[in-house]
Amino acid sequence: MPTLLVTHTAAEMEGQGKLVSSFPGDVFGPLIMQFNNGDTPAYFTMEQVTGLNELNNIAGGTSDYCAGSFSSLNNISEVGIVHPSYRFSVALPPGTSSMVFEASIGDGSGQVRLRGTGNYNLQVFDQ
Repeated sequence: MPTLLVTHTAAEMEGQGKLVSSFPGDVFGPLIMQFNNGDTPAYFTMEQVTGLNELNNIAGGTSDYCAGSFSSLNNISEVGIVHPSYRFSVALPPGTSSMVFEASIGDGSGQVRLRGTGNYNLQVFDQ
């Protein structure tokens, strides 16, 4: 049975977002990410803190802690997941939705920023 690891509120993720060191997937493997949304659409983004070089570019050889796979989509459309380098975003419909995210890199290092628009909370469970 999945165990709740952490809950992040809409207030924590708005604006600059919430900086998280060592996202739980680094330790627990695949994660169930459940979004408990109100009655309006919302948006969630997980973005790696990359540390830009002097040319304002991401340094070569930087590991992408937001890279991974998505499965078990519940009330989330696969076309609603945007996954460019070093971040991913998910369009969230009203109500409860969830997905399983399995990070490609899980070495416990790196930082990510959780950002959101809308009135929802994010609950992260181990699988």
